[in-house]
Amino acid sequence: MYCFQSWCSGCHSKGLPDLKKMVEALEGNDKVVFLAIQTVFEGHHANTYKKMVETQKQYELQIPFGHDAGEDGKSRSRIMDSYQTGGTPWFLFIDTHDNVVFSDFHINPVAAIDFLKTIN
Repeated sequence: MYCFQSWCSGCHSKGLPDLKKMVEALEGNDKVVFLAIQTVFEGHHANTYKKMVETQKQYELQIPFGHDAGEDGKSRSRIMDSYQTGGTPWFLFIDTHDNVVFSDFHINPVAAIDFLKTIN
């Protein structure tokens, strides 16, 4: 799961390009599922559902995208609270038993691809 905000410069300079590399490298691998969630915790006026859709189109990612702007659409993302993420961009790897096996701001996409290829 990739957590981002549309206005996040690090999401555009590092996170989304890394996500795209991983998605392309693991295309066709039915053991790995990617999804991207706009986890809004600030700038609710700018990090809208519409901007999330624009971001998905900009990167031509054919994976599910979601928008989590908190309980009332104006508070902190529920995913951020549930998974205790530290902001954006943020990567989470969750295994088939719902265990978080990776959760961090920084990711090495080559190492991540190598790791994800070992999943049986």
